[in-house]
Amino acid sequence: MGRRDSSISGGSATTSTRVLTWSTTVYEDTVRSSSPCTNSGR
Repeated sequence: MGRRDSSISGGSATTSTRVLTWSTTVYEDTVRSSSPCTNSGR
């Protein structure tokens, strides 16, 4: 997926992917911290 994006967008794709990954990680961390009960239940 990342490779396809880099082909289309060029160099900026790397930065976008990096930011997207970072945002996802932060989001997951926030969700886990906010609702540990949900994760424990699952």
